[in-house]
Amino acid sequence: MPDTIDNAFLACQRALEDMILPAIDEANPLAVEQAQLVLRMLGLLRARATLLHPKARKELELNRSAALAVAGPLRALDPTVADRLEAETGAAGHLLADPAATTDALNRSAAAIASLIGTAVGACGPRDDPAARQVERIAIDSQGALIDLHRAWFAPTGFDDTAHLPPLDILLAAPKP
Repeated sequence: MPDTIDNAFLACQRALEDMILPAIDEANPLAVEQAQLVLRMLGLLRARATLLHPKARKELELNRSAALAVAGPLRALDPTVADRLEAETGAAGHLLADPAATTDALNRSAAAIASLIGTAVGACGPRDDPAARQVERIAIDSQGALIDLHRAWFAPTGFDDTAHLPPLDILLAAPKP
């Protein structure tokens, strides 16, 4: 049998299901429940392992698109954060253009941009300024596609009603924003 990540996940699932779960004292229902959740998560990760990189790429595309939209109105509120956001979106553009960019690098860049968007919203404060409202509106509106992506990613867990949600492969293949 070839040594693959799929086999490793399957071996972990089988060990948990066949050996560990039956050994857990049924008098401890929380431990049984947590072990079952871990088993389901291993199944999800096994099913989605080959999609981790495309998901990271799509998350970076979506975050970068939001950041580019936020940067303009943000400049009037906080030029320093706008500069940081523009620098990070530039770096993200280089990553997205690099076919050798690692999943970890894509994830780090998406997280940095998401954090800066949060900082941008924080810079709006309680003021009633059109630029502030525009930054907030863009930040909120941009979350829909990310939320749909995350809901579709976790759909196999069964915790969410995804009947009206596009399938994950469609969301991952959607054109760049």
